[in-house]
Amino acid sequence: THSHPEVEQAYRRMIGLRRRNPWLVDATIETEQVDKTHLVVRARARHGEQSLALALNLAGDPFALPDGADVLEAEPAVAGGAVAPHGWAVVAAKPK
Repeated sequence: THSHPEVEQAYRRMIGLRRRNPWLVDATIETEQVDKTHLVVRARARHGEQSLALALNLAGDPFALPDGADVLEAEPAVAGGAVAPHGWAVVAAKPK
């Protein structure tokens, strides 16, 4: 068998995210932004106000996250409030 520790690590991080947010099991999913360089997909709880967004950056430049975004997971790490080139981030809105 071939070992891919980076894939296993990402998989474990997503399992942990799902366990910390049990409402994701029946969340509604909607595309918020899509173009040639970025994709933002949001999961919203059916009951309650929880939501998480997955931001994918397909571009060679950083992709700015909304002000107040709380980064829960990212690869590579978010710096300066932006998703790194060719990176991703899972974010939640900060409580008001």
